Amino acid sequence: MERRRRSRSTERRTVKRQRGSSSASDSSPSTKNYFKVQSWMNKSTSQNSGTFSLWKGLDFTRLGINYDTKNLSLEELFSLVENRCNDKIKDMPEVTQLLIRLTKDYFKLSFKNIGIFEANNRTEEDIKLVEDSNCQLNLDINEEIKKLSELIIDRPDNTGTFYKWFLNLKRFHSRDLKRFLYTLCHNYEVKERDYQLLFMKFTEIFLMEPIPGDCCENSTEINGEMFVYGADIKYERPQSTKSFLNVYVNGINKHNEKLYENIDAGKENRVIDSLSEDLLDKVAKELLLERRNSCFCPGVIGILCCGTKIIFLYCEVTPNHYKAAMEKSEDLGDWYHSIIHFTKAYDYMSAEDRNEIIPYLFWLGYVQSSKYKIFDIS
Repeated sequence: MERRRRSRSTERRTVKRQRGSSSASDSSPSTKNYFKVQSWMNKSTSQNSGTFSLWKGLDFTRLGINYDTKNLSLEELFSLVENRCNDKIKDMPEVTQLLIRLTKDYFKLSFKNIGIFEANNRTEEDIKLVEDSNCQLNLDINEEIKKLSELIIDRPDNTGTFYKWFLNLKRFHSRDLKRFLYTLCHNYEVKERDYQLLFMKFTEIFLMEPIPGDCCENSTEINGEMFVYGADIKYERPQSTKSFLNVYVNGINKHNEKLYENIDAGKENRVIDSLSEDLLDKVAKELLLERRNSCFCPGVIGILCCGTKIIFLYCEVTPNHYKAAMEKSEDLGDWYHSIIHFTKAYDYMSAEDRNEIIPYLFWLGYVQSSKYKIFDIS
């Protein structure tokens, strides 16, 4: 698998991942109401493109991949991940436990349906609320520092972690969220990259380090044909270039604004029933391709981000299943069965939903930066 990194000065490549492009099947009215699906480009110069067409045209179930029959709780999904991990990274250090409490206590901003695309659906009062909250945040955290000097000030190893968290949280309040609200208030066009940037900055609060997906695309060969693929946001461990977490972002716009209602309708049952088949097919195949490059191999962790609502994903693909998918184009569904597990959707701009996901995002941030191996044997 070839690693592809692109700089600003690099000339535009002939083959690249096309965001928002549509296939012929996207022309149906029901599909337009959901997402513009990213297409996969065949980069091979070979005249024989039959293999590519067959693999791309296969329904993900025919590749031996299926979505679970119901939503899992966060605890259930992350237990599938943690059961495979080194004991040293299952428990977070004391300072991270502190940050979980402080984030819940002082990140109190809550907006209902901030991700819905609607002209002027936010007001200047919302921006004023963010500004007031930022001022109060400074006062509250300064008081906490006085109380916790023994854990923070007197321990240099914790001081850097604490202030990195505080600065990222403060920046999200004072700059990143305000920028997004200005876009909504003044009826500017809200684009996929706006949601992408907002989520990237949000995850930095949890000491995670995101990379825009177009800066680190991957390629792989299937039957002599090259695929260029990759998530919209990637997270990697400093010790390697393997993917740690893959995020797929879909903006809410005037063509799919009812998605918020559809996701909520399936919140307690099977949330993916709210999503288009094209989107589910794309994500399933991306997770399959990411398997080889995952830090959790044979597992892959993903997040599907729809506006400001996120769905956690986890899938394990056996070595034989992965090899067969890379070498064959016929139906694999009778031989292999890999399950994509998923949670309900959580709105990270809703305080109630956000408090549920905070501990798990901090765990991901801790594991990403941890010096320990993810597995006892690797």
